[in-house]
Amino acid sequence: MRKAEQGGCRRGPSRAHSARSSRRVLVAAPEPQRLGNKKARTTMNVKQNPTKDQLRSLVASRDDKTGHHMLWVSVDGDVFLDMIPEDLTPIGYAESLRGRIQFRLETLQAGNGYVGPAAAKDSAWIDRVYAALLTNYEHGVTGYIDVF
Repeated sequence: MRKAEQGGCRRGPSRAHSARSSRRVLVAAPEPQRLGNKKARTTMNVKQNPTKDQLRSLVASRDDKTGHHMLWVSVDGDVFLDMIPEDLTPIGYAESLRGRIQFRLETLQAGNGYVGPAAAKDSAWIDRVYAALLTNYEHGVTGYIDVF
């Protein structure tokens, strides 16, 4: 998965750079991921007695075949599992969340079984992710979490 973080599976630029100038144009923060016509809402907050069942529900609600996903925690403790927009890299998407994101876990690449109903039934996977979310939030970790 590290390759995706370094731009190995780049889907499009998150910033536009001009060869003649060092001016950067940042992509605006995207709207929360939409499920049908309804905005996706988090069902888990690491500050409000989170449960593994909440995490299972969140993981089960996504489709592993639709694209890469990012599991991230807001500064308020809300846990999100967003599909990364096709026009952004994982890093670009994380940058678009600046000011709202406390930390994110390694990108969950499509087709590897990290999200979806089958992933939600994998107790070892859920235990590992759950522990990473709680431990990193409790210790005030910020930024990108590569190993968990």
